[in-house]
Amino acid sequence: MKRKLVQLIKRAASNIPPAIGTRISRIPFKYRLGSSYTRYKHRAGRPIEPTELFRKVKLLVEFVENHIPFYQEFYRKHGFSSAQLTGFEDLALIPIVT
Repeated sequence: MKRKLVQLIKRAASNIPPAIGTRISRIPFKYRLGSSYTRYKHRAGRPIEPTELFRKVKLLVEFVENHIPFYQEFYRKHGFSSAQLTGFEDLALIPIVT
């Protein structure tokens, strides 16, 4: 049901006459995009604490180290392991892919 609704909206949006599209463009985004966009924008605007950032990056590094062969090999070649990450300052130890 949701997929059909999305397809219907996309088709309808591509067929909006220019005069109506111009009027719609004057409506502020916070009303056009709905409450989920407003909540996202509010959350995205707040700063992330270093401990929270560290936790998220460490989870990502652990995931790629355990599931993605490229990173397994890359980290091995550079002598890096996610076990080395114990605090925010340790994020500088992560080898950079160029």
